This record gives sequence, C-alpha cells and structure tokens, in this order.
Amino acid sequence: MSTFKISQYKELTQLEFINLLMSAGGLTPSDIISIKQNPLYEFFWLALDQAKFINRGDPSLLEGLNLMTAQGDLPNHRREIYRNWPK
Repeated sequence: MSTFKISQYKELTQLEFINLLMSAGGLTPSDIISIKQNPLYEFFWLALDQAKFINRGDPSLLEGLNLMTAQGDLPNHRREIYRNWPK
C-alpha cells in the first residue's frame, strides 16, 4: 500500500502571497513593485504569474526567496515567510 503526504500548508493566491511578503517578509508595497521590476527576479515573478496557486514547497519559490534574501531585498529573511505560511 502506498501512502502520500498531504501538505499541511495552504496554497496561496498571488494576492495572499504578496500580503505574506509584506506581513512576514517586512516588505512595503513600494518594495514589492521594485522587486517585481528588477530583472534578477524576472523568472521568479513569471513562475508566480503562471501558477494558479503558490505552493510552499515549490522549488521556484525557494529559489526566488533565497535570491531576495541573498540580495538583501527581503528584510525579514525567507525563513520568516516559511514560518508564517498559513496552514
């Protein structure tokens, strides 16, 4: 018998994710606009724009948040996004 693990975390709409970036990530609306316009994050936003929902375990999400953290564009570090992800 095979088993599969169901994620305990909610899949977010893009608006819910942006709100999470502001509440847990410490970003302002101006920060999000700047990040969205930054060519470094072009693939990250392209991937998010194509997703119906944003899944906490998506590798593109982790890569984008790691990049934001490394560039100093995510004041509260990516781990705060994961800690505060709704269940």
